[in-house]
Amino acid sequence: MDWCSTFLTKVKSGKLTVGVIGLGYVGLPTAIGFNDAGFNVWGVDVSQRTVDMINAGENPTGDPDVDNIVPAPGTERWNITTSSAEAVPHCDVVLVTVPTPITHDLKPDLSYVAGAGRDVFQAIAKGSRTIVVLESTVYPGVTAQTWQPIIEELGLTIGEDLEIAYCPERFNPGDPAHGVRQVARVIGCSNPEVGAALVSLYQR
Repeated sequence: MDWCSTFLTKVKSGKLTVGVIGLGYVGLPTAIGFNDAGFNVWGVDVSQRTVDMINAGENPTGDPDVDNIVPAPGTERWNITTSSAEAVPHCDVVLVTVPTPITHDLKPDLSYVAGAGRDVFQAIAKGSRTIVVLESTVYPGVTAQTWQPIIEELGLTIGEDLEIAYCPERFNPGDPAHGVRQVARVIGCSNPEVGAALVSLYQR
């Protein structure tokens, strides 16, 4: 069975594992949504406080819509940690939902995107073809411009060891009509096969 058929079989059976890097007001509802859809989820955040609160079933984001949906301690298929190195080897797909704040000269600060990407790529096994999707709010071209040099530096090959894609997170926190499960997704990927596979995943 080829890679795409195996991936789609995992999607349909719910045996796919999704990683979410950055568990803020975007990442946490996204992780919860994939867990509710039946997938195994590994969530990662650099903040020990955030991880501790989520593992206690508490909402660290400040968004009241998340208050009652954080999985209880011991929930099946729900793993939260501060370590990408621990989480990523379990994952078929990794979604990066880290912030992109504005610098003092009104340009996007891409250091979080670069840092999170490096942490993920360092944990990817050769030949695993893990899909890494950037969901942070950035301008066109950032996924390739920011991540490809890091991938090359680490000696990884796109198409063999990993795939990269972009799916901007466009929901509006606090607005139930435009929540994480209501807003349509747009997926960008240079490999049409990978793009189609991601469409099947997000449709769940």
